[in-house]
Amino acid sequence: MTACRVDESPPAATGKESACQIREPTSVEARFGLHSCNPRGEDSHSDIELGDWALDDRGQVQAGVLAVLADHTLGEVPFLRRPPATWAVTTELTIDFARPAEPGETLHARATPTRMEQGGGLVHGVITDADESVAALATTRCVFVPATRDAPPPPAPGVKTDQTATSITEHLGLAPVVGDAGVGLQLRDVDSWVNDFGILHGGIWTCMTETAAAAAVSEQNQKLSTAQIKTVFFRSAPLGATVNVYASPIHVGGRFAVVEVSGHTDDGTLCTKSTVTFRGV
Repeated sequence: MTACRVDESPPAATGKESACQIREPTSVEARFGLHSCNPRGEDSHSDIELGDWALDDRGQVQAGVLAVLADHTLGEVPFLRRPPATWAVTTELTIDFARPAEPGETLHARATPTRMEQGGGLVHGVITDADESVAALATTRCVFVPATRDAPPPPAPGVKTDQTATSITEHLGLAPVVGDAGVGLQLRDVDSWVNDFGILHGGIWTCMTETAAAAAVSEQNQKLSTAQIKTVFFRSAPLGATVNVYASPIHVGGRFAVVEVSGHTDDGTLCTKSTVTFRGV
């Protein structure tokens, strides 16, 4: 996640106020079309505009792009309630899709705390369209960890700020990778997609996961759409690393499919484990 500071939030590690990173053109959220981040009371709110950059190779919205919206909006809730000198780190992110997103549409996310405790919390949220019809539901679990740095790192040199790509694989710079573990995708430029803690954004991890899983399923059944993503985060990818995700189908049938996806750094360290399910629409 990338966090948003408002006046009523607890002090950051520096004790200084800062603007929401979503407003920075080089932030992950800005490059994924997020805007209007606006915490209100206990809730957090954000919008996303889905451009051509969000499409798959069939011209449909890649469902995983909504992971950045969900991770940011739901992550705001514990971030604004974290103890001083700590970070709020996502350990689990789950998204249930009520329907596929439409190319070019704007979606709104709202997140609400379910339970906040001394060491972390559980947050639930909903993503709706202009008619307030539900497009997806989301939940996240987080933990509070000691902050290891006072200020966000500067953007990586050469970070692209435009949205002129015509697919999500082009937008992220994903490349196919051959492996025994299944359909693989590689993100070589991790430094361009880090959050303000300086680690690979959890929404990017999950977007890569869903993209690889969808590619694996489409090889056997192109009529299925993503129904749910559940990602568990074990550890972060360090700056300068290359990361790979491998999608291994467990079952692909006529009506539904289940895919297991693992995320690794270039040295083989396991960082994430996900289950992605698909259904006929």
